[in-house]
Amino acid sequence: MDFFSGLANLYPSFAGFPIYEDEGVSIVQDKLEKGYLNIGEVAAASTYSEAVSRLPWKSQHPNDGNFPKIYDLAAKYKVPVLLHIDPLSGEPIKHLEEALDQHPDTTIIFGHANAYNTPENIESLISKHPNLYIDFFAGFTAYNSGSTNKLEDFVPLIEKYPDRFMISTDSGYGLSKTLAAKGLYDLIDLLSPETAEKVAYQNYEGLIERQPPTETQIETIKKLSAEAGKSGTYKLNKRMANELIFKLEEEAKK
Repeated sequence: MDFFSGLANLYPSFAGFPIYEDEGVSIVQDKLEKGYLNIGEVAAASTYSEAVSRLPWKSQHPNDGNFPKIYDLAAKYKVPVLLHIDPLSGEPIKHLEEALDQHPDTTIIFGHANAYNTPENIESLISKHPNLYIDFFAGFTAYNSGSTNKLEDFVPLIEKYPDRFMISTDSGYGLSKTLAAKGLYDLIDLLSPETAEKVAYQNYEGLIERQPPTETQIETIKKLSAEAGKSGTYKLNKRMANELIFKLEEEAKK
C-alpha cells in the first residue's frame, strides 16, 4: 500500500494448500501460473498461536514436507513466501535458517516477526540471510500489552536494514483494526523519509514488480488478443500481464 499517495494496490496471494500430500506442490504451481503474486501467509510452525496452531494445514517446521519444493517453485517464479512461525526460537528457527541457506534464490518473509520478539533476535537472522525479509506488525509493538518493546526500540534496526522490512497490520490480530492501522503511522513517523517510503510500500512493491509473466499468462494474452483482432508485442511483468488479461476479457464482453 502506498501510504503517501492514499491509493491502495491489491496483490493476490494464496495459502491453505496441503503441506504433506503430493498434490500440494501441483496446487502451488497452478496458482502461480495463473498469476498469483505471493505465497502465504503459510502456517510453517505454530505451538502457541490460538488461531494458527489449530489449522489442519500447519506444518511442523519451515523446512518440512513440501516446503523445499515450494521454495524451489517460489524461486522459479520469483514470488515471495510469507511464513507464520512460532515459537521464535529453537527448532522452528533452526529449520528456517536451513531453508534460507538451502534456497538462497527464494525470498522468505518472516510474518509479524516482531511479535513477542526482540530487535536483537531479528538482526541475528537478517544479518546472516540476505533472502529474508521482515513483516513488521507495528500495532503489536505499539499497542499490545504483551509487547515488551516499544517502536523506538526497533527504529535503529529498521534504519540499518531499510530494504528488508515491510509494515503490516496482521489483520489487526489481537487489536482493533483502528489501532492496528494507527501503529503503521506511528512507526512511519519515527523513521527517516527514505526508510519510511521503503517499508511502507517500496520494498514489497519491488518483490512484485520483479516477477516475470508466466507461460499461462502469455498464452492467455495471445489467445485473447487474437480473438480481439489485435497484434503487437507486449513488454510485461506478471502484475501487468494480469491487468492486461482483465482488460482483454472485459473488451471481449462488449
